[in-house]
Amino acid sequence: MVNVFATDYTRPTRAYPLTSEQWPPALDPYMLKFELWDDASVLGRLMAPGEIYSFQNARMRANTAGYTEGKVVEDKITLLEPYEADRNTFLRDFLE
Repeated sequence: MVNVFATDYTRPTRAYPLTSEQWPPALDPYMLKFELWDDASVLGRLMAPGEIYSFQNARMRANTAGYTEGKVVEDKITLLEPYEADRNTFLRDFLE
C-alpha cells in the first residue's frame, strides 16, 4: 500500500486536516489522502509531486476515524501532460 495526497482544488467533505511541506499551506483544506493498493501501488511509488494524474475507479470511503479518503486498487491512473488541455476539458479546467 502507498499513500498519496492529491487535490482537484475542491474542498473534500469530512477530510482529515492535512499539512505538509510538499504543498503550500493554502492548499491544506483541499488535500485528500488516497491509499493505492495492489496494481495501483506500483504506479504510486513512481509518482512525483507536481505531476497531474487522473484517477479512475477511485472509491471514496470513511476511514476508521470517520474521515473521507480515497482508495484505488486497479492500475487505472493516467499521467496527464499540460499540452493535453486543449482536448481534455477536465484538465483545462483544473489548470485554470
